Amino acid sequence: MITKLLGKKVIVFLILLALLAVILVVISFINNRQPLPEEPTITPRVTPVLTPQLPDEVNAIIPGFTGARDEEFSKTKKDEIDQRITLRESLPITEEQFSISIDYAKDRFIVTLIGAEASARAKFIQWISDNNYENIPLGEFVFTQ
Repeated sequence: MITKLLGKKVIVFLILLALLAVILVVISFINNRQPLPEEPTITPRVTPVLTPQLPDEVNAIIPGFTGARDEEFSKTKKDEIDQRITLRESLPITEEQFSISIDYAKDRFIVTLIGAEASARAKFIQWISDNNYENIPLGEFVFTQ
């Protein structure tokens, strides 16, 4: 029983001794701790900002001629342009004796005639006048069979 009691006392003593050793080590680390090195201070540099400024003479110059020519279109030419736009927006058109498409590369209307050429061409010309496209010259249409 004495050995048991003595054994318990020895174990408690060793635990207290170990705890004391840990506390001493922690205290010594705290006392010997060197201060952290300071972060290097960065001094800001001022960089110049260049803003482009034109001389006063350049700002004062107003061109008298830009190269563009003001052109007044006649009423017939305005009507032709409007009719070309309207026809182009409604393409493709397919009728019984002809169909109309556009060749964008050549900026021409392609009229494909179906059936007898003379009859189909006459029907096309009649269709042009009936649908208010008479200001578009026939030279703007390329006829194919």
